[in-house]
Amino acid sequence: MKKSRNVLLATSIFAVAVNMNGCGVYGPPEFDPSLNIAQPEYGAPYYVEPTEMSWYKLTESRYAVLRVLSVPAKLSEGETVPENAVYGVELLSFYAGDGVDLSSASNVSLRWKNRYLFSEGDVIFVELGEEVQEGEMLRYEVKYDALGPVYTRFSDNRLVLSDKFKLQPSYAYLYDFNCYNEWNYKVNHTGVLSETTGEPVCFADGMAVEDAALFFEAIEKAKKEYESK
Repeated sequence: MKKSRNVLLATSIFAVAVNMNGCGVYGPPEFDPSLNIAQPEYGAPYYVEPTEMSWYKLTESRYAVLRVLSVPAKLSEGETVPENAVYGVELLSFYAGDGVDLSSASNVSLRWKNRYLFSEGDVIFVELGEEVQEGEMLRYEVKYDALGPVYTRFSDNRLVLSDKFKLQPSYAYLYDFNCYNEWNYKVNHTGVLSETTGEPVCFADGMAVEDAALFFEAIEKAKKEYESK
């Protein structure tokens, strides 16, 4: 369903004005949404046509935070190279826009040529693609785009956003969701009635592994609110 012109435009403008690292930048201190939240005087550098925001596209996919428990064994001399490298994982949290219950997922795969990307003990944020049934084993493929597998990792319990990951389309959707979430949170705290997804959890450097579960809950809530309009 479509959002109102004001909400879409406000979100679009904020998406342009917000700092690319995520949380904490809302525009000038004289912000007053009771006047007209679409005015460029609020800090937007130029007018943005209201459209369905790209953050909604992330609600159609599957995301997970997982810990790598096992890695594929090295091939013996002369052994046929498989198509995929399969990893045993512990699923820490997830979001599935199609309603699939990923809670029992214990295996994910990368293309064999990328097998070096994951190591035992790594904690990874991934976008998941299709599930593949191989005998009794059900595994999920890590999604690929033109830049390769869609993932980033946690280091010392902090999400690391590499320059390469920031170039992937999925990052743009996640970033726009930050903007949507923060904008509604700020407007709500000025006393003006607006949607809110609660205390914003930012998809940015510094997000802890535990925060990811809250971030996924915020996506689910935003999806329901958006589609109910």
